[in-house]
Amino acid sequence: MNNKNLIGEVRGSRFPYFNSTNQQIEFKSRPVLIINCEKEHGPCDLTVLPISTIPRRQNINSTYDIFIDISIYNKLSLKRNCFCRTNKVSTVHSGELTASAMGNIKIDYPKLYSEIITKFKVFTDEISPSQS
Repeated sequence: MNNKNLIGEVRGSRFPYFNSTNQQIEFKSRPVLIINCEKEHGPCDLTVLPISTIPRRQNINSTYDIFIDISIYNKLSLKRNCFCRTNKVSTVHSGELTASAMGNIKIDYPKLYSEIITKFKVFTDEISPSQS
């Protein structure tokens, strides 16, 4: 399979998170949006954006967190309303993904995908070059 075909898919991935009860980093499967791939064929690293419910509303970034309403975006197999976190870019190995996609935002919801990518680009454009 061509890894470029993964771009736009939402899949589960083994992802680290901070468990405030245990005060430690743990792992769980959480949905991610794949936005790029390291190479076209074979196992590789993928650039992803996490999709999260963000239980604490004060943690929502009104500029970069894109709301995904499951009643509108019902082709995605998401259980609850959530946010695509465009300023929380990560890299995961293709072997860390679930075997099947939860949906494809790029194909099924091109306007939403465009909004997500635009916000991601705005975020990355704000990264300042180092000053020597």
